[in-house]
Amino acid sequence: MTSPATDSPVDSVKDALHESERRFSAIVSSIPGLVFQMHMTADAQIVFTYLSEGCEALLGIPAAALLKDAQALFNAMEEKSASQFKHKLQQSARQHKRLDWEGRIWIADWQDMKWVNIRATIQALGQGAVQWDGIMLNISQSKQEKQEIEQAKHDLQALTAHLNQVKEQERVSIAREIHDDLGGNMTAMKLGLSTIIQKIQQGAPVDIEQATMLQSIVNQTFDSV
Repeated sequence: MTSPATDSPVDSVKDALHESERRFSAIVSSIPGLVFQMHMTADAQIVFTYLSEGCEALLGIPAAALLKDAQALFNAMEEKSASQFKHKLQQSARQHKRLDWEGRIWIADWQDMKWVNIRATIQALGQGAVQWDGIMLNISQSKQEKQEIEQAKHDLQALTAHLNQVKEQERVSIAREIHDDLGGNMTAMKLGLSTIIQKIQQGAPVDIEQATMLQSIVNQTFDSV
């Protein structure tokens, strides 16, 4: 009686490897962005060794083209963004720190400028080479919303400054009007009282209409105050 055939150790390893790859592909396909693996050689050359299926959807560049020539990514970047990205790569490689960058990429086929964020962990490969494992995400919408919020804040600050200026001008105008009004009333009361005092001192009768007018001016002054 023969025993049932069993898988060889090599077959078991292959099966485990295939299962691991299947799970990895399933995880990567559910990520909203581009998963990548990128090397920097000892002479600072950039090479992509892995790109997920989201490459063309995000960058407008086929994965095969980017795997063949990583410079295609830099060529698509806005000049300032490309310069900043190169600096970030060199800094990350030199300090062995996490790569975190965001910048603008021009999608020629779609005539569209996208904001892209790249985050990756780094590990040394030996002999001066390093490897990044990370993800690229389209952050255009959140970037636009942030810019709109910043613009709204700027507009609100400008409006507040304008309202404060208008209020201050209004305060000055009101103060001037009150000053002129009260000053005129006080002058009229002073002159009227001086006339009445002179009449009293001279024993002359006091004009009731003049006294009534002074009373009216006093009432108006109270109202203004």
